[in-house]
Amino acid sequence: MIAGLTIPAIAEDSILIRDFTTIESLAQQGNAIAQYNLGLMYAAGLDVEQDNIRAFEWLNKSANQGLAEAQYNIGVMYDKGIAVPQNHEKAFAYYSKSAKQGYSRAQYNLGTLYSTGEGVVQNDINALKYWQQAAEQNNKLAQFNLGIAYANAKGVPKNNTTAFKWYQKSAEQGVVGAQFNLGVLYQQGQGVPKNNIKAVEWFEKSAKQGMAEAQFNLGYMYYKGEDVKLDYSKAAYWFESYSQLGYQDVQNELAKIYILSDGVYGDREGGLAGLKRICDTGVQKYCDMYTEWSQKID
Repeated sequence: MIAGLTIPAIAEDSILIRDFTTIESLAQQGNAIAQYNLGLMYAAGLDVEQDNIRAFEWLNKSANQGLAEAQYNIGVMYDKGIAVPQNHEKAFAYYSKSAKQGYSRAQYNLGTLYSTGEGVVQNDINALKYWQQAAEQNNKLAQFNLGIAYANAKGVPKNNTTAFKWYQKSAEQGVVGAQFNLGVLYQQGQGVPKNNIKAVEWFEKSAKQGMAEAQFNLGYMYYKGEDVKLDYSKAAYWFESYSQLGYQDVQNELAKIYILSDGVYGDREGGLAGLKRICDTGVQKYCDMYTEWSQKID
């Protein structure tokens, strides 16, 4: 994953003078910060009609004067083909200039290019080098990538304790994959003492952000009563969330829950309604179950 333009989230903080005419005047006089801010304004459509070509023009002027943030943004535009033909080699060149000045987003993206081999010869060691630099500046995506590297021995010896450290830093900043992986380490007792309460806590954080694997894990844990108290209602909730993402491999479990638990929602009619939702996915055997059970209720 490549980090994107520092807009619009950072644009508001970066623009010290929210007057287009004043910024444009300073930019035309050669002020690098004004050129950068003007580029952000065009890119984000702040107080001016959105225009990526003009954004590139002004960001490039600023980048050529050595402003790290502008160099990073020009790198992103080349990387993603925004207003210019996609060119990973040029992206790599601009990220390198920005990264040398300590800009963490550029360090992260530079590491990603080394990892994927786009614009530069693939090199896991260099990828880790730049992710490490970015992670130490609290870049949450770099921290996540370092966790993956240590957990999977990618460019470094396998070390679940170090993987846990970086996953935790990233997870605390809301990275959904890091939250899930942290839950797995707690569940399996890898790199940290086994702690099912913590595992569920992190799975839930990840699941609430829509991560299917976390929703499945929670549903299965509650369905089987593995590492947690058996709870059909919670199992059904997370299995349904998982199913709504397009996965159908838990329909058998959902059907059993609806039939065997006397109604997940406190009554058999509630269970029947749940079974009908599975029938509506178009699988005949669940429609047969629905018909059979509805007749029993009647």
